[in-house]
Parts: sequence; structure tokens; C-alpha cells
Amino acid sequence: YGELDRLLTEYEDEGAETAPGLPLLDVVDQLDCPVGVCTANALSSAERALDRPGVLDAVDAIVARGTVEEEKPHPRPLYECLAGIAVAPGNAVFVGDEHSDAETAVAAGTSFLHPEQL
Repeated sequence: YGELDRLLTEYEDEGAETAPGLPLLDVVDQLDCPVGVCTANALSSAERALDRPGVLDAVDAIVARGTVEEEKPHPRPLYECLAGIAVAPGNAVFVGDEHSDAETAVAAGTSFLHPEQL
């Protein structure tokens, strides 16, 4: 698993440097609420992807692959993220673009939005 994780992280880091930013990132630093990121990617990749558009400092918590043992759609990664921003599941909106994100939101008891709904 260690070698697989290293390879995944290498490709994710490269993608974080070269992929176009998501439009949602344009408003992260304008939000007047705690912001957490719950991702299946490596922490270094998430930080790079947020640093490129200059919004890393606007994110209060990041839960990435390996932060907790379970992975999405298990609710634990989202619970950990919510704990990091001190927000109860019923007061949160989880924005995600994968089917597993929607499943995670349901399992954790949060609201869910796909980025195209914003």
C-alpha cells in the first residue's frame, strides 16, 4: 500500500499543479462561514490545489486520504472534517462532484450540493 500511495500522491500532486481550478474556488475566500475540505486525494495535493488560486488560507480544515482509516462514502472522513471546523452535520452543506460524495453526505447527515447546482 505504501508504494501505491506514493504513486497516487505523485500523480495527484502533478494534477494539482496543472489542472484548471474549479469555479467554486473563486468564492472560497469570500465565504463568511467555516470551510473544510474532505477529499480522497493526498493532503499535499489538496494543499497545492488550494494554494494555486490563493484560497488555502481560507480553508479551516482539510481531511485527506489517510487522515482517518475509513474512506468516503463512509461518513467518518466528513465527521472528522466537520469536527475540524466545529460544525454539526445538520448545519453543514457538503459540496462534491462524485456519487460517493453524495453517499457520504447522506451517511453523515449533512446537506449535499453538486457544484453545478451553485
